[in-house]
Amino acid sequence: MSQYADMLRLLDSSLTSKEVDHCIANRRLLHDCKTKGFKTLEKMGLIVMPEKGKSRVFLTKVEAAKIAADAAKLMSKGKTYKESAEKLGVKESTLKHHVAKRRQGKPIKDIKKKVEEVIKLVNEDGYRFLEAARRAGVSHQSLRYQMKNRGYKYNCKAARVEAIK
Repeated sequence: MSQYADMLRLLDSSLTSKEVDHCIANRRLLHDCKTKGFKTLEKMGLIVMPEKGKSRVFLTKVEAAKIAADAAKLMSKGKTYKESAEKLGVKESTLKHHVAKRRQGKPIKDIKKKVEEVIKLVNEDGYRFLEAARRAGVSHQSLRYQMKNRGYKYNCKAARVEAIK
């Protein structure tokens, strides 16, 4: 109980009644401005409200699949993401998202061959795992995931790829 009494005494000593009334009036003004807006000031020309940005356009599943398929065709002809996005009329990030989601576009690496290649580089040629992944041209994170799915793991201490027991 004494903590609350101390807090009330502190509040009473720090704010006068005029300051409290001023805070309440400001709060009311801000609330009115947020809810009602500044329509009269806009009409008088005293302020200009910024224009709202474009609202997001969501693609249906069919539209997204069609865009991804079209982009795959364009990229197989040598077009980049940027060129494909301009031709299809969508943002590059949107195109990348839908292509990656449907695994279309750039050819998927034959991961089984890459796993075998990395195992050979590590176990026979003596490379460390990251260097072997770099030489094979594949991401070391995805390679670890694919190796785990195929029953292998990299032993850091022995610097070898081993079968999971």
